[in-house]
Amino acid sequence: MAVTPFAPQESFNSQTFNQRISEMNTDTDNLGNLITENTTSLGTLSDTIKTKVSQFGPVTVSVPVGSWAGSGPWTQTVTVAGVLATDTGLNIYPVDIADANSRKAYNTAYGCLAVEAQTVDGGITLTCRDAKPTITFNIIVKGVR
Repeated sequence: MAVTPFAPQESFNSQTFNQRISEMNTDTDNLGNLITENTTSLGTLSDTIKTKVSQFGPVTVSVPVGSWAGSGPWTQTVTVAGVLATDTGLNIYPVDIADANSRKAYNTAYGCLAVEAQTVDGGITLTCRDAKPTITFNIIVKGVR
């Protein structure tokens, strides 16, 4: 869309004036249409992103002391309803405990977990590399898909 500037050397008459006004109106209409199209496209993109990126959780999950497998590293798969093997953006947090002694024990158990956990259909697989927890404890799981 090219806008032709008004050149002062042209003879100024009502026909030239009306032609320039008509061109400006056409250019303004075209610009308005472009803005409307791009705004609609951005709205559609936003809706698509919201559809594709959904969250699950937070869910509190029990990690039983007797369910660790292996002899180091140790692994355990815990049930987390609704989790898919393809889920990403997994976050695992310790549960806050009011009692100081229990909190220390929970934090020690939580500290055994490796940074990464793997999603599986219906749960997550946790890993402990250097030590395994000596108590059953809870974690909070959140993620995006």
